[in-house]
Amino acid sequence: MRARMNKGYFWVMLVASLLCFSSCSDREPQNQAEVNERSVPELNTSFDVVKTSYEGQVAVLGAESEELMPYFQKRMSNTTSSITPQTDVVLFNESMVQVVLNDTTLWESLQKHWEQNKAVAVLSPSVNAIKLFAKLYGNEITEEQIQAQKESIEGLSIYAAKADFNQLSYLRPETVDDCVYQVMDTITRELKDVAVNVTEPIVVTEAMKGNVAESVALWLNETNQSSLLRSASEGSFTYSEFTHKVTYDVTVDRAWFFDGKSFGSAPENTNLHSVIELKVYAGYDKANNRDVYDVRVNELIDGGGSYIKDRVTRTNMLYKYKYSGGNNYGPIMALDLQTDGVSLTSPAPCSSSTGTYSTTYTPASITVGGTLTGGASPSGPTVNGGFNFSYTPPKTTITVAHAEMPVDCHDNLTWVEWAYGQKDYMDFPDIYHAEWGFNASYSDPFYCTRSNCKTEQAVTFYVNNSRSLGERNIPLKVSATFQIYHEMASPWEHWKGLSKRSRTFYVNMPKVSRYFDRYTPYCYASSDFADAQSWNNLETMLKGNVNYKQFYNDNLELGATVANKLDLAAEDMWKKTVESLVEQYNGRNTVHEYVIGLANTAGKHIKSGLHIKNGKWEYVQDISQILVEQE
Repeated sequence: MRARMNKGYFWVMLVASLLCFSSCSDREPQNQAEVNERSVPELNTSFDVVKTSYEGQVAVLGAESEELMPYFQKRMSNTTSSITPQTDVVLFNESMVQVVLNDTTLWESLQKHWEQNKAVAVLSPSVNAIKLFAKLYGNEITEEQIQAQKESIEGLSIYAAKADFNQLSYLRPETVDDCVYQVMDTITRELKDVAVNVTEPIVVTEAMKGNVAESVALWLNETNQSSLLRSASEGSFTYSEFTHKVTYDVTVDRAWFFDGKSFGSAPENTNLHSVIELKVYAGYDKANNRDVYDVRVNELIDGGGSYIKDRVTRTNMLYKYKYSGGNNYGPIMALDLQTDGVSLTSPAPCSSSTGTYSTTYTPASITVGGTLTGGASPSGPTVNGGFNFSYTPPKTTITVAHAEMPVDCHDNLTWVEWAYGQKDYMDFPDIYHAEWGFNASYSDPFYCTRSNCKTEQAVTFYVNNSRSLGERNIPLKVSATFQIYHEMASPWEHWKGLSKRSRTFYVNMPKVSRYFDRYTPYCYASSDFADAQSWNNLETMLKGNVNYKQFYNDNLELGATVANKLDLAAEDMWKKTVESLVEQYNGRNTVHEYVIGLANTAGKHIKSGLHIKNGKWEYVQDISQILVEQE
């Protein structure tokens, strides 16, 4: 009897073993080693690879000893130790910025460089950099605003900007935080909540350091192709746009997810590379005395370099412990304009009660009668102001490109937030199908979560009674959260986890002109025999200069942020115009002597002007000092 029982038991166990072997094996790919090999991305996390070079001259001032300088030097071979007329980029460190702010000669050199729309960059910026760029942009900044922005700017590896409001930031790598996961028992299907706060030291690799220099070189090459004035033809203007590009490497750490579990060693860290680009069209609504900021933002997140597919991290006889993850779950983007009197309209995309998305964004043109006043200069960026014109903001369609990544939009009077991804990460479709006693089978997550994923948002902010702000900064607080999904499974447990990385930075809105007047050239003095016909002939020639001609354009006014700088703006534009006339016509003889000035609608003239005599054309600082010889 015992023998029969042993024999029966043997056959039961044999069948069970065969069934187990079959079930464990059949759920695996035919060539697991091959699949695992393909699933591991070819990552370059250790070495710096130079892809982009910049040929312009770079003045390196005080930044020679900065940690990132060797990576810049690989891409920027044309360097100098001083600012020259040939300098295209000035690269500081934070301590040198303070020297420049306190040195009149250095400041004047930098300001001249800046007015030519050339780049200024600061490595490891802090409060001195905040003060520097506020001064370059001609903005007043309070100590309160400096302290509010201090933490975010100290989170940058580099900040770079041009006078036309093209800007670049590169965020420093930071530690992982706000991690959460849940485990499901494959028998009971019960979920257990586990929340962890993790701070893991981030190893900054050679590749990550090189990425900073790569982004700056690429940005410099891109922005060299643009200018403040975009003219389709002579006398044709469009609005100027502000662009701020923020580049960011998120280190995807998995140690926290594996900690305390029986899944073996965590896979290697990978990088989730992202680029956030903000575009702002700034204008002034005269009828309602308010600034209008049309803000567009998009995120490009590369999940292809961070996702690890179906990695077997441990085996126990026929049982396999598996991990997949590091994919982009969906970003959370929040915009908050930091001043009084703010309201917003038309955020897009937004969810509706029908479960669809409102994706068409119509900017402020609907509410301001179709036009706003913006600013541009035919001779390039100016410190004090320039020509202004009426324009209609473009109608933009914002597309939710990924139906698999739903979005919730929330807003109040001053801020708006878009949250992508399922409201509960447990609702994310399972990568693994896990059953008790069986090796888990794998399914690819949504393609947009493991590849390049672009999301877009737009909103219009109003700042009411904006003239009362004078030249103070209007900062836009930008909060970006990247959510990273993880999953692993064994024959007994199924784990799902989510890590979040949140960063905050500030972007100062471009100045807009809020005060306006027309300034017209006129004959201040001439020799006695100069008649009206002679002046008309001369003016016809003068209007052959594109800068001079703009003063007669009925669609253009001169503008400034504050009233007492209108004349300064006019003086700046007039000086550039006269200098271009001298360059174009000097040596061209006229029959008579002329002194040409510029006056506003009240008849008040600008001090400087153009003097023409015997073929000599020259800029004079004070036309009242010129005595015209009598013929």
